[in-house]
Amino acid sequence: MKTKSNFVVLSLLALAFAGASALVGNDCADGFCTVSKVYAQVNRGPVAPKRDPLLEKESAHHLDVAWQYFKKKVDKSDPAATERRSKAIADRLLEVLDTNPAFSRIDEVNYLLGEIYNRLNDKDKAIHYLSVVVKESPDSKYFGDAKKRLGEIQNSAPNKEGKEKS
Repeated sequence: MKTKSNFVVLSLLALAFAGASALVGNDCADGFCTVSKVYAQVNRGPVAPKRDPLLEKESAHHLDVAWQYFKKKVDKSDPAATERRSKAIADRLLEVLDTNPAFSRIDEVNYLLGEIYNRLNDKDKAIHYLSVVVKESPDSKYFGDAKKRLGEIQNSAPNKEGKEKS
């Protein structure tokens, strides 16, 4: 009987210790845990906004379709068709920006919008969207390309108003 009651007491102590360890933090090595750093604060970085999985999937679909149309060869003999296609891509991407501003690939959306507006010779909007990538997404894989393209646009021919950008 005594062995059974000792086992119950030890089991309860182990459960209490495990609960306390989970609350205050623990250092575990080789299966043995010691409670430490009771008053230490845990810094886990910024909390990402909650994302709706269905909205993410829809936005990713729109972005993928936009890339497919963007990568198609441009027919130089029909500039009106190219312009229509570019405007359709821009509309699709602007819809993503409007409906899902917390989209996980928003840097990619802004980069592609900058490229589309550059293709449409709307330098002001191209500069705006590429600047958003450069300012808000320094760790993006599109950061370098956006910065390079932004420099090219700003140092190129006059913008749509006929004024030089420096």
